[in-house]
Amino acid sequence: MGIVIILKNMAVILLMALMGYVLFKKGILDENTNKKLSSLVVDLCNPALSIACIIEDKITATHEEILLAVGISTAIYASLILLGNILPKLLRVEKGEEKFYHMMTVYTNVGFIGLPLARAMLRADAMLYVIIFNVLYSLFFYTHGYFIMRKKTEKAAGKKQERRRFGLNLGLISGIASVMIVWFALPIPEVIGNVCIYTGDANTFLAMILLGASIAAVSFKQLFSNKKLYEFLGLRMLLIPVAAAFALKLMKIDHNMILAFTLMLSMPMASMPLMLAERNGEDTRILSQGIAISTAVSFATITLVLGLVYS
Repeated sequence: MGIVIILKNMAVILLMALMGYVLFKKGILDENTNKKLSSLVVDLCNPALSIACIIEDKITATHEEILLAVGISTAIYASLILLGNILPKLLRVEKGEEKFYHMMTVYTNVGFIGLPLARAMLRADAMLYVIIFNVLYSLFFYTHGYFIMRKKTEKAAGKKQERRRFGLNLGLISGIASVMIVWFALPIPEVIGNVCIYTGDANTFLAMILLGASIAAVSFKQLFSNKKLYEFLGLRMLLIPVAAAFALKLMKIDHNMILAFTLMLSMPMASMPLMLAERNGEDTRILSQGIAISTAVSFATITLVLGLVYS
């Protein structure tokens, strides 16, 4: 992928996000509307997009390619978990904030923003790797992520109930289903396929205008009040994706796989850790600022990362 193509694709994404920014400032979108549209994207459009990519683009892959992608995705998340323990200490983060920085290191927005962005920017063959990365995200988040963010005062019964509540979601189900469709070359009825395609087509636009609206809702004071967070985001959104991309290049794996994983590693912070922290009654300022700042700068950092890696 050349730098011109990257810039053109990012310009399209940026303009759609700008629409959301303007709609929020004009009062057409508000926080209540954003929450409802976010649920629509997360619970319906995103899951449909995973299956639509497989059906519409007729994606195929060998069992070896799928297993390799699963293995590399697992290794990436294991490495991020290790870095999640190292970076807070390296940056001398306060003890009570270490787990928030850990979660921001490991879990980026590979679904809500990553899937539609990948759909707009990557070749069809790369989408399977993006979907696999999303499946691994869900598996790690609902096990490791919940363990890190657990509330120590929870009783055993409460923990089981929370795990059941968080452990099953349409994103995970559709991701696994997409991989199984490719693995077993399963035929999909035309009606079901078309429903997934039409629903998934709405995802990129809705996700990007919501991204713009979320940036519009953040005050400039909030964006510039935490210098340590900027140091962290510089490492997480620039250094780590670039280093990972060059490490993957040394493995001489498929170019589409490298591009897919590099893009996923470049995503802004995810909102799921924030939701867990809010439900546990914890101070969410660090997570809120991390999401807001990383989302606001992601257009520039993603373009820079892909430009550095593929120039």
